[in-house]
Amino acid sequence: MLYKMNGADNEDQTMTFDKLMSLPVAFQERHHQSEVKSIKELTPKAWRPKDRMKTVSVALTLCININVDPPDVVKTSPCARKECWLDPFAQEPQKSSENIGAMLQQQYERWQPRARYKCTLDPTTEEVRRLCTTLRRNSKEERVLYHYNGHGVPRPTNNGEIWVFNDNYTQYIPLSIYDLQSWMGSPSIYVYDCSCAGQILKSYMSFADQREQDLLAKGKDPTPAKEIRSCIQLAACSENQLLPMNPEVPADLFTACLTTPIKTALQWFYYQKHSHLNSNITLEQIEKLPGKLGDRRTPLGELNWIFTAITDTIAWNVLPRDVFHRLFRQDLMVASLFRNFLLAERIMRSYKCTPVSEPRLPPTFIHPMWDAWDNAVDICISQIPDLLNDPEYVFKNSEFFSQQLTAFQGWLSLGAQERHPPEQLPIVLQVLLSQVHRVRALDLLGCFLDLGPWAVNLALSVGIFPYVLKLLQSLAKDLRPMLVFIWAKILAIDGINLLDCQGDLVKDDGHLYFIKILQDYTQTVESRAMAVFVLAEIVKDYSHAQEACLQANIVPTLLEQLESHNGTYIISTSPNLRQWICICLGRMWANYSQAKWRGVREKAHEHLYALLEDKHAQVRTAALYALGQFVNFQPGYTTEQSANVNQAIGAKLAPMHQYEGSPIVRAELINSLQSLVSYWDSSFVDFALRFAASSDGTSRCPIGFTTAPPSFVGDVVVAVSPSSTGSSPPGGSCGSASGRWAISHNSNEHLLVCNDDQQVSECIKRLRRVSITSPGAPYNSIIANIWKTLEDLTHDPAPHVAHLAKIVYNNVLHKALELGQKTNSPTSVSSIRNGVESLNRNRNRRTLSSGSRTSNRTSNRSIRNRNVNSMSSICENLVVTEFCEWTASAFAQPSCLIGSEGTFVNQKDAAKHELRRRKVEDYMRTYQSIDASFHRLDLPRSAEQQFLQKLNHPPIITRFHPDTNHLISADRTGKMSVWDWASGTKKNEFQNNDFGVDMDPTITDMLFINQHTADCMLAVATDDGAVRVWNDDICVSNCTPRMVTAWRSSTDIIAANDRQVGTIMCWNQQDLRLYTAGDSKSLNVWNVETELQELAIPTGNESRLSSISYHSHNKLLAAGCDNGGVQLFDFRVKNPHQSLLSAHGSKVINVSYVGHDLLLTASESGSIKLWDVKKNCEPYSTIRQKKKGPMLCANAHSQLLVVACATKDHAINLLDFNGQELGAVKSYDGFLGKTIGQVNCLSYHPLQANLAVGTVDCYLSVHSGASRR
Repeated sequence: MLYKMNGADNEDQTMTFDKLMSLPVAFQERHHQSEVKSIKELTPKAWRPKDRMKTVSVALTLCININVDPPDVVKTSPCARKECWLDPFAQEPQKSSENIGAMLQQQYERWQPRARYKCTLDPTTEEVRRLCTTLRRNSKEERVLYHYNGHGVPRPTNNGEIWVFNDNYTQYIPLSIYDLQSWMGSPSIYVYDCSCAGQILKSYMSFADQREQDLLAKGKDPTPAKEIRSCIQLAACSENQLLPMNPEVPADLFTACLTTPIKTALQWFYYQKHSHLNSNITLEQIEKLPGKLGDRRTPLGELNWIFTAITDTIAWNVLPRDVFHRLFRQDLMVASLFRNFLLAERIMRSYKCTPVSEPRLPPTFIHPMWDAWDNAVDICISQIPDLLNDPEYVFKNSEFFSQQLTAFQGWLSLGAQERHPPEQLPIVLQVLLSQVHRVRALDLLGCFLDLGPWAVNLALSVGIFPYVLKLLQSLAKDLRPMLVFIWAKILAIDGINLLDCQGDLVKDDGHLYFIKILQDYTQTVESRAMAVFVLAEIVKDYSHAQEACLQANIVPTLLEQLESHNGTYIISTSPNLRQWICICLGRMWANYSQAKWRGVREKAHEHLYALLEDKHAQVRTAALYALGQFVNFQPGYTTEQSANVNQAIGAKLAPMHQYEGSPIVRAELINSLQSLVSYWDSSFVDFALRFAASSDGTSRCPIGFTTAPPSFVGDVVVAVSPSSTGSSPPGGSCGSASGRWAISHNSNEHLLVCNDDQQVSECIKRLRRVSITSPGAPYNSIIANIWKTLEDLTHDPAPHVAHLAKIVYNNVLHKALELGQKTNSPTSVSSIRNGVESLNRNRNRRTLSSGSRTSNRTSNRSIRNRNVNSMSSICENLVVTEFCEWTASAFAQPSCLIGSEGTFVNQKDAAKHELRRRKVEDYMRTYQSIDASFHRLDLPRSAEQQFLQKLNHPPIITRFHPDTNHLISADRTGKMSVWDWASGTKKNEFQNNDFGVDMDPTITDMLFINQHTADCMLAVATDDGAVRVWNDDICVSNCTPRMVTAWRSSTDIIAANDRQVGTIMCWNQQDLRLYTAGDSKSLNVWNVETELQELAIPTGNESRLSSISYHSHNKLLAAGCDNGGVQLFDFRVKNPHQSLLSAHGSKVINVSYVGHDLLLTASESGSIKLWDVKKNCEPYSTIRQKKKGPMLCANAHSQLLVVACATKDHAINLLDFNGQELGAVKSYDGFLGKTIGQVNCLSYHPLQANLAVGTVDCYLSVHSGASRR
């Protein structure tokens, strides 16, 4: 049995492991755990080959000289004779040569049918020169292939020469490789099929190096020589080897491998394995294997498909990535030749020949994937007799791809941590071409991409893009969920190539595929959310995509998603879907007026209003982004209708900050408000300028300015500096300011310069004291409300929100002051507007915040005919948030892994759950250390001093960390100190509110939330109504904690000079509610799950609430008042019922729920009472009488029956609930210990018997006593 508070027998009060695990945890959304900005490190390397090219010309040079063997080669008898699978001796030499040349061309055309082919048979040097130069001239910058067959001429020489013929075929004429380089140029690919072919490659590289050295010696650019050196070369054998002469193989075995790989592989397999094959299978039958190479459903086509997958896989796993991309993804002809080259290496090595290449490849002939190839060939060949003899026999397809998918699935099941990439990845891409395995392949590919950005980058580099792009033409509905998931992963990662991806998708009508998914209500909400994300990425900063999607009715389609079938707004749909609908709409409206007007006709802004109160902060932020883009500030479209729409939007946005608790929402609110400020630019300047006038009402400009844009440094819009002149600014004097202002004429420093910093300060303050209720302001109330909102947000507790607001706010101030120097008499609103518009046309706009619209993307888009309508405006694009880019990066993060039984679990949630389980176990062990029976403190040690530290400033509030030996104290300067009281060392120190505000607020309350988890956070309240929440890094040595969130809990805080209580808080972990009160006229209830103000309950009297406590089981909140009363709020009903206890005759300094139904109250006059909340008329008992003297502060332990009270006679008394004194603290420990100073604050540890004391003489101490039965 666990300890029960105050001996209560109610089972609901028992703290158990399951109850703690079931408690919700606050501030766990992604925007609480990371900074809202684009994540640059997610961007992968560019995977699209920038130098993609084609082989457009092929030169075939055959020096075979039939019937005449070269003098330096002694051939065996019998020996290999066939050339291009033809017997050269079956016909007369001339005819055979022509047939061989024609057959070689056909074999190459299988790999590149559209190339220009030229063949020369037994050529002369001049014919070779003419052939090469002609093809190079016609090919321009594309690749040319040169094939050299030297079977009928001597071997290449060591001097870098190959052999051709003279005109009469009576002599062998040497042809220099150096000349061949010059004729062929670059880019080129060479195929050498002759003995000692490696010597040609060696000479080629030597000549290329010589060219480079010659150019460098002449002081010329060596790039042409480097390009020649980078040409691709394939040689049949090394420099000292002869070609195979085995009569089983053709004489041009190397060419056969490169151009007819399947036929060559089958014959080689037969000769190598014939002893193990069925004796009924003959070579003639193998040559009759039915099917077409291009038809994967036939035996021959399936073998070719498997061969492509295997050679791609070998190359992918063996070659460096850059070499793989160059050889297998840059040029279709080159990729085919190198796939076949891998086969040539395997076959020719079996005949003691080693093919070589440039670039050099590592050995691949013993790769284990060749065993899979042999198995596939064996299965295919074994069916040949039945295929040829039985017309009704059905070919049994190979299980190769199914087995490889199983291996890939096995790799995924083991996780991806610190492992090599799966070798089956290229095979998975090949399987996408098969309808039989496509669904399974897409499913596994999606799981692989979900492992993280590295997996997406890997799949893109292996060549996933053209496969999944082609699949968008499929009509199969079962592919839609997997395809949209894969595309979401690709577009979330591929920032470098987004421009090309958008172009490819729009060109192939890919956007229509995702619009169909969005319209298909049989698809899951998650799939439709990903479809909207893909569409949002497609239209991002791309006018062609915006036009195409608008024609496809994307705006009404998106808005339809926000309504249910009966026309009411959807509340229960996926927040991700609602969020991306808003972002997609915003990107459609960005700089695209046609889409905006379609939105006006569809009343899009009214649809978005409902989302401004959505329970998810990111949805509200996205809705604000969309409305900000929807505001029409373009001069060509300033119609009455657009003005009415903007007015309605402004009225909706202006009061949002009062009940908004999320900083990301308030930041986006500023971004949206600046669009409205731009739309009503002259009105805002006029509004601000009105209050810059002197007290007698004249429109007098107090200062002189230039017309340059402002320089924003903190809060200041003007620069104060001494001036060498005493003259007034150009244009005459400005009243009393004459002779005290000067203007900087430095073209590089557009600053406003004055000599009187006091006058600048007064002017700025006067502008900031704009009152929306001031008489005589002839401006629309919306203008005034927006101005007041911006003014409030400049003092936002979240630093980045305040910074954005100051940029917009100060820019308006600058324009007002700038206009003031031109106005020396009362000016009409119309003339002021005209003046501002004139200034706007001439000003040089500056963007101060980088975001989604960076300069690089803008410059790139301009090439693609972006439809941009721009306007000089005082606030346009001054601030840009990165919310959209940040939220898009969520799709790039790993989210799931395969469980032990093939189920999928969320990886992040699983890790958090395990961490939370361990933390709860530790918390339970601490909790169980409190004895379950009635507790009585050890009297002799109840006030024993455990820690004492002298501080620089008096501590005004202290709190114990719930599960460590850390004590947090705060002083009036806003400094937070973290002490390890057990060891007596300071762990950390940081400033709560050092953000350049006008007056540093005072910390008035602190509390810990999520005490039972690893995400324990500290909430700090200040007397200006602000609440800041810090993560648990506060206890990490020399670590600056991260602010999780911050907001202003009340907007009706009284003036600073009249504050007495400050802001007080209490926390309800079970319902995730934070209750705040103090120097305001209401009790505010904040739902931290939604980050919205849920209730603002008027206190109903002139007194202020001075202490509050919440009972989570009974859902009762007690609030002590400074007039001695205690108000009770019952939150079990919809409208919390209020009742009043006449508890004390003076200010209540503490209310605390203790036990099941007991409420402890303590007053400044000295009385402490215990109340039964069910019988609230009379106190249950009185613990301390008023006659014992007044108290400064009091605090009751949350678990133990003890209360500490500090009196004015410099003493702290520890009392039990019967009023018996358990101990006292009157002096500090030590020899002649001095009397403790006047107590500022008291706080108990939530579980342990530790009491923290802070005194006015700057001492911080901890006192404790052990508990016993």
